[in-house]
Amino acid sequence: MDKASAVVTPFGTFNNRRNNIVAHKIKWSGSKLTFYLNISKSGIIRTQKTVYNDVDFKVKFHGILSLFQAKYDTYEEMDKIYVKPKSSVSAFEIIHNSNYIKKLPATKAVKRNMKHYRLSTIDDVFNILAEGHEFKVRQ
Repeated sequence: MDKASAVVTPFGTFNNRRNNIVAHKIKWSGSKLTFYLNISKSGIIRTQKTVYNDVDFKVKFHGILSLFQAKYDTYEEMDKIYVKPKSSVSAFEIIHNSNYIKKLPATKAVKRNMKHYRLSTIDDVFNILAEGHEFKVRQ
């Protein structure tokens, strides 16, 4: 069964409210996918350091195998059609023991290196299968 855990960023983890992250730009190049985002100060929980303002950041995923995107309200209605974790814990999380990965027609070697990320913004939910990610604060 799928189990979600929050991705730890340099600021800590993000809460699970959909209106805290805004996507400004999404760029796909080869097997890399980059999100340019902003999170409100109130969206950051369990902080690693003090946050005084909203934070602009980017998340770059590498080794992309699959991307599934849906409008937030549509995604919530797809509960019986699309496999998602029973309980979401963060607006940016990793899904362990992912049924999404298990059901893909890919070799075991490819699946072994994949991680299932879920990123929820104010408008959209993204399920990303990638080998890894990189988080950077934008200046």
